[in-house]
Parts: sequence; C-alpha cells; structure tokens
Amino acid sequence: MNKRIAAFIAAFAALLVAGYVVAQTIVVPQVPTLNPNNDVVQVIPNGAPAANEVYATPALLTNVYGYNKSVPLTGATFTFAKNVTYASINPAGTIAAYTITLAANPSDGARNCLFSTQVVTSLTVNANTGQTINSAATAMTANGTVCYLFSASTAAWDRSQ
Repeated sequence: MNKRIAAFIAAFAALLVAGYVVAQTIVVPQVPTLNPNNDVVQVIPNGAPAANEVYATPALLTNVYGYNKSVPLTGATFTFAKNVTYASINPAGTIAAYTITLAANPSDGARNCLFSTQVVTSLTVNANTGQTINSAATAMTANGTVCYLFSASTAAWDRSQ
C-alpha cells in the first residue's frame, strides 16, 4: 500500500511541476502584417535589453515598406523616401527625361526599384549625399524595372536588376 501512495504522490508532484512549467510558457503574438507608419515594434539595440524601452515604426527601421505610384511628365524627378522601396510610374507615353534620386539614409540591404509602363529615353539615377552608385541605368524599356541594392559598408548602391 505504501508503494501505491508513494507512486501517487510522485505522479501528482510531476503533474504539478508540469503544470507550473506550462503556465510559464510565453505565447509570442503572431502579427500577419505591419502598418509601416502606424504600428510600432520594440528595438533592442545590440541585442541587449535595457531599462528604457525603445520603439520605432517599421518605416523608420527599413525602407522595405511602401511604394509610390505616379503619372509623371517629361522632366519629372522623384526621390525615394526612407519607407519607399518601389516607385511605379505610369506615364501617358514615352518620357524623354526622368530623374530619380535614391534614398538618403537607407539601411544595409535596402532596395530602391523603379518600374515604368512606358519607355524612358533618358533616365538619370543619382545617389544621395555621401553615397555612390554603380552601374546606373540610363534608359528604360516599357514595362521595365531597374533596382539598386545598398551596401552600408561601402555606402554604395549596386544595380541588382
């Protein structure tokens, strides 16, 4: 009889411990999408949590979110903002001249892409202050895309498409 009581007490204790462990499990919330300008995420600098919590919008952390769509005329210019990755232009016809300037303070690995539904005869691609650009496109075909990838170590935009 003592063996049964001892086994029961051991099983009960194991269940209590298991219940305590399960109760301590933290459920991480799953967020299907983030609004780049309204939602905030916690930033843990250098992976070391501190007493003062820091939060930022996704748009401030990277330019992965956002796009710009426009119907430009010949001679128009466009500068990528921090939160813009894609610029899509849909002009009425061929554009003789168009100028883009890539993002001013991009994160390492940021992309800036331009898509045009029409031919751009003369395309000027500028890097921002303190940056360089490699293999700048000079024209675009209809339904063409040109993309640049930023490398923080060299402060250079490299053509990636």
